Amino acid sequence: MPKKSRSCVSGENSSSVINGAFMDEFDVVLVGLLSSGYQDKEIANKTEIPLRRIQSRTRRLVDKGLIKKIYEMNYKKLGFKKAFIYICLSDCDIQSLIEKLAEMSGVVSIGVHLVTLI
Repeated sequence: MPKKSRSCVSGENSSSVINGAFMDEFDVVLVGLLSSGYQDKEIANKTEIPLRRIQSRTRRLVDKGLIKKIYEMNYKKLGFKKAFIYICLSDCDIQSLIEKLAEMSGVVSIGVHLVTLI
């Protein structure tokens, strides 16, 4: 985790091209933290990098189309708990499983991501 490293924040540190997009080491760290659900202020505290710099870097990544902002409910503030359940299936009727899960008490939302393992 970078700590007040001016070179890391200014892009003077190592950089890479990912799918044709230039991202330096801090961009990669920043995207990872954002993807993990951290807010700009939390990232600033965690990395000890000024909030304005975090906001600027985040805005630049959004403007370049390298990341996009997705809004979701603040479950904690609304009194909900959020959980992710990963289920591996073989030879199962996925639709009926989804319907059974949706009937469970306390289930507000279900998202399904299908992956085929070879």
